[in-house]
Amino acid sequence: MNSRPWNRFALTFRWLLPIEELPFPEEILPPKHVPKKYGLIEKSTSEVPAEKNGYVEKGECRLCGEEIERLNQFVRCPAFVCSAHFHAKCLSSHGLGGERYQLYPLDGNCPRCGRRYLWGDVIRDQRMVIRIDEAKTDTSLKGLVPKALLS
Repeated sequence: MNSRPWNRFALTFRWLLPIEELPFPEEILPPKHVPKKYGLIEKSTSEVPAEKNGYVEKGECRLCGEEIERLNQFVRCPAFVCSAHFHAKCLSSHGLGGERYQLYPLDGNCPRCGRRYLWGDVIRDQRMVIRIDEAKTDTSLKGLVPKALLS
């Protein structure tokens, strides 16, 4: 997990049987952005709002101020108290800071609320928003974003 390209992926290290956990040697700890979890993977579901009041417009990017036109450009802060909207490219550039040779950050701090995020969490939320939009049958809700962050 510490060699390229794996050290740039949004991975999770999971011990399926916590009783079998072995400690990582100090000299080869997993990357800091790789969370460690325990137990079986549980299928997650998201409640899809049926009413228009459960959605918001994509709105403007909080970094560049321009309109976010398509959902594949849309990302938001994963902090429940913030959920500021950004262009994926803008938040990525902000998170990279001075790194010139990467496309996306491993993690970063939200420019609005300052809370730390993992890029993998930001993209998981974006993908869920897109899947929900594709599944909508009410055309008046197309292109809108669920207010609540998805899990």
